[in-house]
Amino acid sequence: LLVRVGAERFILPTITVQVALRPSREMLATIQGQGEVLDHRGKILPLHRLHRRFGIEGAVEDPVAGIIVIIELGR
Repeated sequence: LLVRVGAERFILPTITVQVALRPSREMLATIQGQGEVLDHRGKILPLHRLHRRFGIEGAVEDPVAGIIVIIELGR
């Protein structure tokens, strides 16, 4: 799966991709000690912002205006 963050592009192995979605505000929260999280079908998942992790400028910063990709590691 090819995803774009600002002007950068990342390739994610499709075998790890569970779902790609546009979250609602109600699905997002910040938990003290854990950071930003996403409530997806009752499961609390950490939210990692690639533009912050890799210092990418010009990326969509509001998750509600972008797409969140949920991946599974260790498959």
